[in-house]
Amino acid sequence: MNRTALKMAREVADETGTLMAGNICNTNVYRPDNEKRKNETMNMFTEMIEWSVVEGADFILAETYTHFGEAMLALKAIKEYGKGLPAVITLVPFVVSTKNGQAITADMVPLTEACKKLEEAGADVVGLNCGRGPATMMPLMEEIRKACKGHLAAVPLPYRTTEEEPNFFLMTDPKTGKRLFPTDDDVLSCSCDEIRDFGKHCKELGIEYVGLCCGNRPFQTRSLAESLGRSPPASLFSPDMTKHAVYGTDSKVKKDVADECMKLYHTLGEVQ
Repeated sequence: MNRTALKMAREVADETGTLMAGNICNTNVYRPDNEKRKNETMNMFTEMIEWSVVEGADFILAETYTHFGEAMLALKAIKEYGKGLPAVITLVPFVVSTKNGQAITADMVPLTEACKKLEEAGADVVGLNCGRGPATMMPLMEEIRKACKGHLAAVPLPYRTTEEEPNFFLMTDPKTGKRLFPTDDDVLSCSCDEIRDFGKHCKELGIEYVGLCCGNRPFQTRSLAESLGRSPPASLFSPDMTKHAVYGTDSKVKKDVADECMKLYHTLGEVQ
């Protein structure tokens, strides 16, 4: 299945003139104090990296690591078996220290320090993915930008996480108070404007590797691309309010009808 997916990705990349990534992610096998588990993890990484090389990947993406140690192991595997392919390493910002509220890895390394160490160890791109929405990820990216000199990655969830509920496992329905994960997260989905603001913030910080993680939808990807000055084919379907029957400014919009509708809509609240 993995090899077939890589072949399909290569075909699409060639057709569209884009890059293809080979991917290794958190294994849920790794344990920092268990050598057998570390070896098992390394073997899994090695196999997938070698497949990616054979199938023509342009770079290796290692993502969603809660443990700094596993992320370093992933980088080591890419350096040893990736035949020189660039390494993108991203950590997931789930854990917060109970002592000082600082975002840390599961093995107690501050995220800023972890990214800096990964960069120093040879990662071509470092940063964060998953776990948090733009509102609670970008403050962390600001700190990482101060610590790291090279290329950065920011790939948040498209959800309205907050300081009180910083990751999507903690999000609750504002109406019922029930936990939203895993099937009702859309209640707190980011608007297109919020995604555009995220893209602009990344551009201001010089973050060049951007995207959206779990829960992403096509119109959000389109909004992100447009915020970075791109015009993907999907931009053909971007909203054009100039032609709206009420708010439109296009010459084809009947002004008298629009004025009448506007007056009606804004006085409905006064009707008893």
